[in-house]
Amino acid sequence: MFEKILKLLPVGFMAVLITAGIFGCDSGLETSPEPGILRVSIQSNPQDTAIVIKSDTFSVIQGDSFGVKFFQGKVYNGDNYALLYESTDSYLTEDLVFNVIKRVDHSYKKLTVYESYVPPKSYDRVQVGINAEEIRVSRVYTRFLYDADGNVIGSRLDTTTIVNPVRLPNDASPLMNFEKEFEVQENKTTEIVLRLDPFDSLERFKDSYVFNRKISVQDVIYHD
Repeated sequence: MFEKILKLLPVGFMAVLITAGIFGCDSGLETSPEPGILRVSIQSNPQDTAIVIKSDTFSVIQGDSFGVKFFQGKVYNGDNYALLYESTDSYLTEDLVFNVIKRVDHSYKKLTVYESYVPPKSYDRVQVGINAEEIRVSRVYTRFLYDADGNVIGSRLDTTTIVNPVRLPNDASPLMNFEKEFEVQENKTTEIVLRLDPFDSLERFKDSYVFNRKISVQDVIYHD
């Protein structure tokens, strides 16, 4: 009940609560006069750029999408936890969907999932719910034009787009635990970088894909 009340409070008051230690009443974490910031980002493997669908190879191009949903983010110290929010201005925990194969300058973009105030201390685990609903990929190919006698008279570029549903394995929990020891310091930002193999995570099943979620902690970065 208290957690529900917290989610409805204004942003400025949320920061006051962190500083005053009221979060400790809900989750059991010790508090500090000045919170730090925990950023959780995800970066798709730059080598994992193609998928085979019905014997055709689709390499990622601009406009392709693989929407992955993140929800119920928490950071743990033992059994104690703090909730993670989309940004330091957020005061509601929401489901967040990101296109994990979005390309910028021919490379996957690193995406910030959470950037949240937390008490400064040692932590040992990040827990996030992760699932997906569909993948959409396209392939550009050359279509030749013929006259009535079968002679090539020209060509044009065409695009074929494939959309497939994606789901978790039947026995999989939507929550993933990333075991990693790290620190958050007062008035500083700690970044946890998750690495995803977007296409290697997918296993064909009839007319859909099973999302096996090959995701791990790639790096811990301490920002001033």
